[in-house]
This record gives sequence, structure tokens and C-alpha cells, in this order.
Amino acid sequence: MAETVLDQILVELRKSAATEYAGRGELKNLRVVGHTPKNDHFIYDLCVDFTGGPERLAAKVYRAAKCSGNARAIARTENENLQHAYQELLKKKVEGVPRPIGDFSEMGAVVMEKIGGLPLQSIIMKAALLPGFADNGSIALVARRAGEWLRGFHKATQDLPEPFDGPALITSLEQLCESCRHETRRGERSRHCGIPCCGTQSRYCRSGYSGDSIPESTRDRMGSTHRNRPGNSWDRPPDTADNKPDKSARILRSNRYLRNNPGRSKHRS
Repeated sequence: MAETVLDQILVELRKSAATEYAGRGELKNLRVVGHTPKNDHFIYDLCVDFTGGPERLAAKVYRAAKCSGNARAIARTENENLQHAYQELLKKKVEGVPRPIGDFSEMGAVVMEKIGGLPLQSIIMKAALLPGFADNGSIALVARRAGEWLRGFHKATQDLPEPFDGPALITSLEQLCESCRHETRRGERSRHCGIPCCGTQSRYCRSGYSGDSIPESTRDRMGSTHRNRPGNSWDRPPDTADNKPDKSARILRSNRYLRNNPGRSKHRS
């Protein structure tokens, strides 16, 4: 299928090449000089020979079988994004984005000019595999230039800033806080860890586990740990003058905690 699409692309390029490159003279030849297979597409390297010199193109042909039948939609979206980025950078006189050639999205393909030069990935791989390759500062120079180009690209393609809606943000935060307080007052189980709300975050909460993914035995053990942990202010009334536990009560509570948590040492109770 990709070869058939490539043949159609070559036929269309032979018709439009002289228009796309009006100042290069007459078209002499159009040939495929290489291709790179990818997981969901092929990239074909094309050479367009004019009387005024050659031009290099790249034809990206999506594989319909690997794109769930959405090759045309993917190619259309990519072509629109490429057209937008190229036009925006052309206004700001920023180079580095290939110029799209024609519209081949109905064939599930995108054709663009090929920018000459050594890819950044190849430079990084050479520095990683060849000892002493980066000792001359080439990696630092490449990284700095890549960062400068990326900053210019973001500035050229950014949208206008949106006004900050402070009242709407405050309203959403108030609703979130009220919902959390309501669940805590009702003693509901946390949506994240599946244990009763206790005002703290367990490691299951921080890791983003859901309550259904934690076994029942683990949830029961977590609940007993929270209930029996010494010093939990929500498990017993505060130590006041009228309600102050004696030494024996503290020892019993510590022993119960150690039985439920055998991995803990006594000096931490």
C-alpha cells in the first residue's frame, strides 16, 4: 500500500515541482534515494533535480494498518500543524521548520522539505558511545543552540495570554475544600486509599492507589494501625487535668501498638 501511495506522490510532485520551486529552472528528474521504516509510517528521501541544482524532500507515508484506519486523519492534522508552524515562523523570520510541499493528507502522507545537517540525536549518541567525543565542548554548544531555537519557536507560535480569572479559581478551591470537610465530618472512606478519613495521608494516598486496588486485609490492617497508633489525637481525648492517662495505660497502649506493628522497635513507641 505504501508503495502505491509513493507512486501517486511522485506523479503529483512531477506536476507541481516547477511551481513549488519557480526559481530553480526546469525539472530534470525526481528519484527516491532512500527510506526509513518506522512503527506506523515510512519516511522516503526524495531528490528533485532542477537545472539550477537539486532539492531534497521527505515524504512521510502513514501505514493504515498500524494507525487503526486513521492514516488520513493523522496526516491531515500533521499537515495543518506543520502549515501553521511554518507560516508563524516565517512571519517572525525564524528558521528551522521544514516547508510543507502540497497537501497529500487524502493519501495519508505528508511531504515537506528536508532540512540539511546532522540530527541532534546522532550527536548525543556519538557523545555517549565514543570516548572523548564531547571533550571539545560540542555537546554544550549543540545544547545551547537547540535551547535558543526552541525558545524562539515557542515565542513565535505562542497564543495571546488569557486573562486570569481569580474569582473563578477561588470559587473552585472553596468547593473542593468544602467537599473535603464534608467527607471528613461524615467519616467517609478516602477516595484515594479506601480507609476512613483521618486528616493524614498514607503512602497509598501519596502514590495514587485507589481503594479498590488495595486488598481488604491490607485496608483492615491499615485501619487498625491508625486506630492503635500511640499519640493519635483523633483516637483518644486530649490529655487534660481531668482526663490524663496514667503510666500503666500508656504501657498497655504501647504494647498493643507493638503487637499490631511487629516491625517497630520499642524505643519508638
